[in-house]
Amino acid sequence: MRIRFSLILIALLSTACGKMADSAQAQATLSAESPAKNYPLATTGPLPEPIEPFTAAAIQQAIDRGVDFLLQDQRPDGGWGSAERTKGLNIYAPVPGSHQGFKLAVAGLALTALVECEVTLESDRAAKVSTAIDRGTQWMLDNHERVRRAEPGA
Repeated sequence: MRIRFSLILIALLSTACGKMADSAQAQATLSAESPAKNYPLATTGPLPEPIEPFTAAAIQQAIDRGVDFLLQDQRPDGGWGSAERTKGLNIYAPVPGSHQGFKLAVAGLALTALVECEVTLESDRAAKVSTAIDRGTQWMLDNHERVRRAEPGA
């Protein structure tokens, strides 16, 4: 009985393996012969329009606009970030201290941007940026100890 069962099992497995091998070989042959026949856009799709690179003047103009925004948006106390002009989005910052963390993070990002682009600016704008960096740095030093996590999920 056991021998008969073993022979039947071997016959079934060899048949199944043979069919799987035949199927895999047929699939490989089909995909190797005609990938474009099945999916023509995969090999002959439309090409994107050529991209004209930005000029150095256009890049500098964008940097200048960003710097002007950061200089204009700096708070009177030297920091950046507030609950004003949130475009209707709420910021999850439960008290105490989470809003200070938000303001400190925004100030850090603004200062990073100003420091990175300061070397590309003309002298008058660079002087304004240097003053803003000094004010922002002082604000961060004066306020970083006020940052607290109100709750573990904040």
